[in-house]
Amino acid sequence: LAAGVGWAAMHALMSYGSVLAASTGRGTLFDDACPGMPVVLLLALFALGLSVMDTLLMMACFIADTLGEGAAGLGRRGAWGAVVVVHMGAGLAGLLNATRGGCAVSLPLLLVAVLAAAGLLARLWPHLCLRRGGAAGRPGADGMQPVGVN
Repeated sequence: LAAGVGWAAMHALMSYGSVLAASTGRGTLFDDACPGMPVVLLLALFALGLSVMDTLLMMACFIADTLGEGAAGLGRRGAWGAVVVVHMGAGLAGLLNATRGGCAVSLPLLLVAVLAAAGLLARLWPHLCLRRGGAAGRPGADGMQPVGVN
């Protein structure tokens, strides 16, 4: 989780920090990609979507590293391939902002990519729990009692 949040924070800072810094002052900048929305808001929504997606995909990558072939119906290679496809899809969705009115398509496609990343993580998560003996998320299942329980 920490690696995903760190990667997402740096991705957002490097991609959109310069736009945020340059957008101070008087006036609002609009673009043909989204004439009804300020550029800062459009890029903030993209930074949010990509940050959530990066965090989910990083968690999926760590789980995928523990998988054997054929696990989760994907195996290690399939899980890594899904991560690459989802990330590439989100990146290509951003290219639609180069066309007039492109944000009407690119923002929903980014949401689809975030949901795909969440679906991939949801598919892989039970296999992480099985590898840990089913103890993940259940207090006391690992032989340790929660604080304050006798």
